Amino acid sequence: MGSISIALVVRFDTIRAAVYYAVQRGWMILQYDVKTVFLHGTLSEVVFMELPQGSAAPGNTKICRLIKSLYGLKQAPHMWNKTLHRHLVALGFVRLESDHGLYGLHEQGEIVMLLTVYVDDLLLMGTSQRCEAVATQLATSFELVALGPVKYLLGVEVVVDRELRTVFFSQAAYIEELLRRFHMKDCRGVATPEGGTSDIEQERVDATQIDTLPYREIIGALQYLVSGSRPDIAHVVRRLGQ
Repeated sequence: MGSISIALVVRFDTIRAAVYYAVQRGWMILQYDVKTVFLHGTLSEVVFMELPQGSAAPGNTKICRLIKSLYGLKQAPHMWNKTLHRHLVALGFVRLESDHGLYGLHEQGEIVMLLTVYVDDLLLMGTSQRCEAVATQLATSFELVALGPVKYLLGVEVVVDRELRTVFFSQAAYIEELLRRFHMKDCRGVATPEGGTSDIEQERVDATQIDTLPYREIIGALQYLVSGSRPDIAHVVRRLGQ
């Protein structure tokens, strides 16, 4: 059985739900970036590496045992996740079983703070005092960069109105980039009803046509739109992906 080599990251639908929960309570939603995350993990298995050229070592030593994780090491993402999890648990956070990228802090049976993790991107949601206290604690072990109230996350613009307690997710810039990338800047949108039959007409195309249209890439880009801010196009994208 091989070692786990992935970092567990929060799903975007979880982020939307957590942000909405925070907005309804009038909480701050602060964004932080953690520097050099893959250098923080301590390896739990034996890994050897060849010494970099120019390194000083006693005798003719050319091989050493690696104690801490490094960028490029397949275990590094998972080891970072374990390290951060250990620190968050020590601060009293509990990880959500259905999504390991979401943590909650409870007091007297109530959730008083939420925290999401997407590799090195953290969202702290709670009162200003609680968010600052947790950030200060984490900063004793990691180098944090405070980015302020969340405005842009994973390619999605997040507009929060704390007074009205509303939140708006937008991928307008991402859509413009897709139109540019796939040469559709001059396209004209048309509202076309779907046919009554479930059969999708298969047309013959030659290899040249297929090569000029990166169809799978387009579908993947549209699926990211669905998960980010456009669930209304989910049915159409699913049909196109069949």
